[in-house]
Amino acid sequence: MFGGPTSSPFLPGAAGQGFSLTVSYSGNRVRPPKADSTAPSLPGQQMLNLNLSFKPTEKWQANWTTAFDVVTRRFGDHAVRLERDLHRWHANFAFVKSANGNFAFTFFVSLLDQPDIKFNYEQQTLQQ
Repeated sequence: MFGGPTSSPFLPGAAGQGFSLTVSYSGNRVRPPKADSTAPSLPGQQMLNLNLSFKPTEKWQANWTTAFDVVTRRFGDHAVRLERDLHRWHANFAFVKSANGNFAFTFFVSLLDQPDIKFNYEQQTLQQ
């Protein structure tokens, strides 16, 4: 995990925080088939998972998560989340896109004193 500066690079003098970056790697290898086998040789899989989060101001929080397939050199799922403290309200914005092109967008605002008073919005696509 890596961390950035303690002040916000976006708004000079703002009470933001640095960033946090987490990178993880996973890999597996497949044994090659025996010489007398007709089975096809399969490639292994190598994935990089990244999670970047930062707080550009005291009231905003941002997070981006993704996966990268090293073998095919393609990104998998992406997830972006923004949160905002609005004094007595709290807002969440989220966008998720999968490797097959499907996506979802959600927007949620709630009153902190009365969590039953809220506004939800959600949009999704499902490609066949």
